[in-house]
Amino acid sequence: DQLGPSRAAAHQAVLERAKAALLARIPSLPPAALLALLESSFPFVGIADLRAVPLAVLARLTPVPASYLKQLATDGELFGELPRVVQRQVWELDRKLLQSHALSSVAAYTGETATVLRALDMDECMPPHIAALAAAGGRRGQAG
Repeated sequence: DQLGPSRAAAHQAVLERAKAALLARIPSLPPAALLALLESSFPFVGIADLRAVPLAVLARLTPVPASYLKQLATDGELFGELPRVVQRQVWELDRKLLQSHALSSVAAYTGETATVLRALDMDECMPPHIAALAAAGGRRGQAG
């Protein structure tokens, strides 16, 4: 502590360098090494500073073992941070989770459908000169 940076800052710097080095190596690891790294790093997925490593491994590992998918399905916050390809695997395993995620989008869409249909009823928002043209049959300049 007397030499400059605090102990916490030094530990944080070491952590960031080690994490960056590990993340750089993940794309080149074979599947067996990815699985071993997932087994080692997954217990730390709840720690925000360490979460990037297991998430990067999950993104590269196909398929993700079901035991990990089951654990990921139980944590809503973590599920939101998962790569979409991993979320799809979780949804394949847990249909109720898929339904709960899809339900909010579907409910929002049904409300939007009514708005769109209302907007398509052009009489409400059409400028008067266009409304008059539409009422005349839209045949401006045509002989009748």
